[in-house]
Amino acid sequence: MNVLIKTASPFVAAEVKDSYGGSDTQIFYAVNTEHAIVILNENKINKVILEIASIDEVNLLGHINKYYKNTETLIITNSRFSELFKIIKGSNFSVYKEPLNLNGLHNFINKCELNI
Repeated sequence: MNVLIKTASPFVAAEVKDSYGGSDTQIFYAVNTEHAIVILNENKINKVILEIASIDEVNLLGHINKYYKNTETLIITNSRFSELFKIIKGSNFSVYKEPLNLNGLHNFINKCELNI
């Protein structure tokens, strides 16, 4: 399985990569939206972990919804935006409220079950 992570902190990707070292899961970390699109185009990405911190990430979410509809996406956002994303229908994503919890990310990657 291939997982793309686009967060404001590279430490999140490093933590997740450390957790999955040696497994069949490959973790990709995008430094910006353009880099994320390159990774999506060049690899079969199964899941995306996307922290919404600016309009750039909202645009990336739109790109994923348009071109990669079957890719499961976990949106990490603060509580102000979480309700907004929950009302959008027809998208293949879950919403996870900050603060970030690595156990929640592991659940998403392994089982697609979240306590949100």
